[in-house]
Amino acid sequence: MAAMAADVLDGSPVFSQWFGNRAAAGGGGGGGGGISFAKFSAWLTALQSELIRLEFLNWATDSSGDGKVDSLSASDFGRMVVQLVASAGFDVKEHRRRRAEMSDDLAMARVSLADFARFSLMLAQLELVEAALDLVATSSSAGGSSSSSSSSSAIDRATFERGIYAALGPDAALPPTIIDVLFTVLDGDSDGKLSRDELCGTLRERRRALGGAALERPSAYSCFAACFSKF
Repeated sequence: MAAMAADVLDGSPVFSQWFGNRAAAGGGGGGGGGISFAKFSAWLTALQSELIRLEFLNWATDSSGDGKVDSLSASDFGRMVVQLVASAGFDVKEHRRRRAEMSDDLAMARVSLADFARFSLMLAQLELVEAALDLVATSSSAGGSSSSSSSSSAIDRATFERGIYAALGPDAALPPTIIDVLFTVLDGDSDGKLSRDELCGTLRERRRALGGAALERPSAYSCFAACFSKF
């Protein structure tokens, strides 16, 4: 049984790539040695990129049929957002309507694979982004731009963009088309603000769909230190 299991492992491309072929190393269980951190990190990065690419292709409905899809329509991206809202446990009737009534200019805008990847990779640090959003909202409230306690549960576009900038730096800024779609689909009363719970719940669902694990929410101090270190 042990010999059979060893033969199966030797036939696994991933096992062979990481540890080499047992037979080539004399078969005695020595294998090809352990995998280095650099090699594992490169493999993991490649795996994440491939998962993002496959999901990108999954949402593309306007493919020419040649398998060379280099962008999604904003309407397709909106369809993904609606599905994530449903998976997060929210009622999506109004979200579907808002997506269907998306302006022609926005619906025909394009989301590239690089844009889609940037959105996906932002979610890998979602806890830091959420904490930064809270800090930005708190500073805005202290500065007098918000006077009601209920406003702290709503996020406008400027706060959303500032939160991502503060948490991840200027290179992580989301493309305008993606932000336009999020605010079109998720803005229930067209006041230019999103429900924090719904926005963050939808983003968490997007990460869960890619197999990302939830991390411990950082403290305000650690968030401030991390944001400060970006600049």
